[in-house]
Amino acid sequence: MTLLRSTLPRAGALLLALACVGSTGCITMTVVDNVQRRNAAREMEAARQRRIAALEPAAAAGDAKARVALADELLAGSGQDPAELRRALALLEQAAAQDDGLAMGRLGTILAEGRAGTYFTLPQGLRDRERGIVLLQRAFAHGCDLAGVGNPAGRAGLALARAGRPEQARIWHARGILACGASSSAYLLWEATGAHIEPARRADALAILLLARDTETIAKARPSVSAEDFAAAERRAAELQRQIAASERDYPGPQRKEQP
Repeated sequence: MTLLRSTLPRAGALLLALACVGSTGCITMTVVDNVQRRNAAREMEAARQRRIAALEPAAAAGDAKARVALADELLAGSGQDPAELRRALALLEQAAAQDDGLAMGRLGTILAEGRAGTYFTLPQGLRDRERGIVLLQRAFAHGCDLAGVGNPAGRAGLALARAGRPEQARIWHARGILACGASSSAYLLWEATGAHIEPARRADALAILLLARDTETIAKARPSVSAEDFAAAERRAAELQRQIAASERDYPGPQRKEQP
């Protein structure tokens, strides 16, 4: 009995010692991991600063592409420096004024969505959804798929919908599809015939198919659509065609050679 009592404290001490060793090991590993993370972050930031320095001369000389690239680097920061945000926006403004489509698309997206890059949320005073929409509409002339933007027409449509302008949103949604193939025939067929899809959306999808003259997909849709709904879609297609033509006069789309 005495031996058992004397053994128990020693066993407890051993377990405690082992636990301490394990705990210390875990703490040491965490410290090392944190140090490595900080070092990696410092290296990444140093590399970013080198890229910024390399882009500065061309951007100062008025090179639009360098201005966009420099703005991207500034927006890739931690988001803690409001001066970097304002400078990035100024650079995009300058490049957009030079008719650079990518700058228009990037700046339009930022202004329309109120966010810039991964970390920056625009202060209220810098937000301008309406101007962002216009820039996206102008950017559409420069291509269907701009790096970091995607389809400017689709972006404009989403921004218009958020701004409470559904009719204009439908026009730009249709333009993105018709000019750029932004939605597949199979998806449009699903939209045009899905029983759970709201009627206005079904009519728009069928109208776009009619404007695209996708006879094969239209033939697949026809049995699922009543004669009345099909006639309504034809009227909607004619109206949408007029609206798109009017929109194109103000904001031309990409040239055929730029379309996929």
